[in-house]
Amino acid sequence: MTDQLFMLDTDTCIFLMRGESQRLEAMVQSVPLQQQVMSAVTFAELTYGVQVSSTAKRKQNQITLDSLALHLAVLDWPQDAAKHYAVIRADLKKRGAQLGAADLMIAAHARAIDAIVVTNNVKDLGRVKGLEVENWTK
Repeated sequence: MTDQLFMLDTDTCIFLMRGESQRLEAMVQSVPLQQQVMSAVTFAELTYGVQVSSTAKRKQNQITLDSLALHLAVLDWPQDAAKHYAVIRADLKKRGAQLGAADLMIAAHARAIDAIVVTNNVKDLGRVKGLEVENWTK
């Protein structure tokens, strides 16, 4: 049996980068780093955040993101995730529910690799069937 993977989503990574949650930091310290990952989708969102930050903060934000990416493996979005994306999106549509494009891609990625999504957005991501979510900030 392999160790459980935890996929930190964008809002969780932002909390971590800003040092906004002592509980999150404690949880990150308690779980082996090789079990913590981020999707390339999250990395893209975080990189976008750096690019649109003020000139005064951009350099420090890039340094912080680079440091995070050194510690968390950034996983490419696999073809299998695309299949999960289609199934999840169709299911949500049938139920009259929606999820933002990036969150949907992250959920599909996590489901494709049997990872638990670590998120502060438990309400929305919790609607995805077959996806386990945890909030490490509360």
